[in-house]
Amino acid sequence: MPAKIGLTGGIGSGKSTVANFFSHIGVCVIDADQIAHRLTRNGTREFDLVVEYFGQQILDKNGEIDRRILGQIVFSDTAKRNHLESILHPAIREEMRIKSQKADGPYVVMEIPLLIETGQYREMDRVLVITCPDNIRIKRLMSNRDMSLEKATNILNIQQTDAQRSRFADDILNNNAGLDVLESRVLELHQQYCELFKS
Repeated sequence: MPAKIGLTGGIGSGKSTVANFFSHIGVCVIDADQIAHRLTRNGTREFDLVVEYFGQQILDKNGEIDRRILGQIVFSDTAKRNHLESILHPAIREEMRIKSQKADGPYVVMEIPLLIETGQYREMDRVLVITCPDNIRIKRLMSNRDMSLEKATNILNIQQTDAQRSRFADDILNNNAGLDVLESRVLELHQQYCELFKS
């Protein structure tokens, strides 16, 4: 069974960019957010449970969950956020476990935004944390996700800091330079992981 590299970092840190670099060199990347998107589509058990709890107001005109509306609800309410996670996280974890067991290669990358907060870092063979200065992350959120300065700042404030995440890291990749530098560092990590887990 391949080794599991837990990839995490704060919003706007560049997790998905790093994951894409790993994917482009042939590494199996398992994305918790992608699984969550699929699980919350109309027709799944999880969809029914979420709509039952949060009500019809979270649905768009096509009868699908409007993630922006749902996000606004759980952003400001810890109890509701915890309930949403209690619905989704067990199914996400199980699907990630199955996918990781079926993967080829010496290791898989498991991209999990709440890797540290949910304790899943304990299940990983190695933890890779992507860090990035807050001012760069806020600029990215405002330009790439059309967030206001206030909303971007508020989201960063409720998340763990880079320093808090880094305490659990085996590897830290600071995404404060260009994409070429980031890609080069990913290639270095790939060689390191292949050597580490080649047996």
